[in-house]
Amino acid sequence: MLLALALFFFGTDPAWHFVTFALPRLSSGEAFPFMDTPSGIATNMSPFGVPFKLRVLGVETGDPWPLGRVVARVYTVGLVLLAIIAARRSGDRRDQAIRWLALLTLASLQSPFAPGYSTIGLLWATTLLAVEVRRAREAVALIALWPAILFAPLGQSLETFATISVAQTVLTIGVSVWLVARRARGVEEAAIAPQAP
Repeated sequence: MLLALALFFFGTDPAWHFVTFALPRLSSGEAFPFMDTPSGIATNMSPFGVPFKLRVLGVETGDPWPLGRVVARVYTVGLVLLAIIAARRSGDRRDQAIRWLALLTLASLQSPFAPGYSTIGLLWATTLLAVEVRRAREAVALIALWPAILFAPLGQSLETFATISVAQTVLTIGVSVWLVARRARGVEEAAIAPQAP
């Protein structure tokens, strides 16, 4: 409806320019020139940004832009396969919400530039996961997950920030993939699960 209204009032030129100029630049990362700056490198949670961080860490990767595009394409294929797996999984509504919020988090990281707030879906998913916590160890792991993903100590060098950021990206992707692929465990099943000492 909004597209029809926009086409009616503004004509087809803005839509045509978006599709032919802006959209390719968004998907290739060209619309985000700040990704190659120290603050852009340190705050980008996207797999597209990993080659930039590796360059900061002294790993010879060549030009990070083309490599970032390859990483993004491989990530997209993996994301589509994971979405197919998620669609075929069963579970109660809570399990499905956890799974799809984790998948939403993974999809938000598909952008060439994904700041820390892109992981908000994972926060929602882990709050739904909290009803399954039965041991102190599980509670500590769940509570420690958020500072580990979102926070980095201030006053560090760019190399330290890049290292922490790569670890945060890997942790975010790993936890999200686990939430999508894990066996569904309904609330009733979680409530009667035996407690280990």
